Amino acid sequence: GDMQSGRIFRLGDVCRQGHTLIGQSVRTMGRIASYDVTCSVAILEFDGQQLKVDTRLVEPQPLRQNSLFQMIGEIIDDGCVSASGSILLRARVCRCVDGLDIKLYYEALDIRRQCGSLLPDDTQQTNTDLSI
Repeated sequence: GDMQSGRIFRLGDVCRQGHTLIGQSVRTMGRIASYDVTCSVAILEFDGQQLKVDTRLVEPQPLRQNSLFQMIGEIIDDGCVSASGSILLRARVCRCVDGLDIKLYYEALDIRRQCGSLLPDDTQQTNTDLSI
């Protein structure tokens, strides 16, 4: 089947829901807090929450520190427990969205969800274009 386009989550929700999301496709945003090219690991941060990201599938993408990125990928169990818990986002799509007002983006999303114009849980979408 088509790759799932990823259900939209706030970074904090991904961190809070943790292991319950393993195996799911998620789409989330945050700033690059750090990026280790040799290990292909980035730390995505937003509102004090941090998520570890495996970047092997999206390299050689320049992940500039403090830049805002949208990531789509699968949540997997990361054998080691770190500051971000023991889950990891294996990113397969990432793009820089510097200049985007995240708070406004999520407010608009909440309104759209309340109005019911999105399909339940966004899971029916199979398009992988990154239209915001």
